[in-house]
Amino acid sequence: MRSQVIGGRADKVQKAFFSLGQAMIQVTRINRVPLVVNSDLIEHIETTPDTVVSLTNGQKFMVLESADEIIRRVIAFRRQIAARKPVLLG
Repeated sequence: MRSQVIGGRADKVQKAFFSLGQAMIQVTRINRVPLVVNSDLIEHIETTPDTVVSLTNGQKFMVLESADEIIRRVIAFRRQIAARKPVLLG
C-alpha cells in the first residue's frame, strides 16, 4: 500500500530519498501526511494505542502504521541494501 498525496508528492519524495541510497523508509503521520524517516535513527516504537516512533535525537511522532509494519519496512529495506537492489517501500 502506497501513501498518495495531491500531485504525487509522496512518490517524488520517496524516489528522491531512495535514489540517494539513504537508510530511509516512508511512514504516514496520524494526519495522513507522508513522512520519510532515516531508519537508522529509530530508537524505539511504542503502541499506546497509537504508534509512536521515537528517534535517537529525541523527536517523537505518531504514525498510522503498526510497529510490526514499520519493522517489516526496515527489514525489507535493509535486505534490499544488502542485495544491492533499489527498492521503493511504502
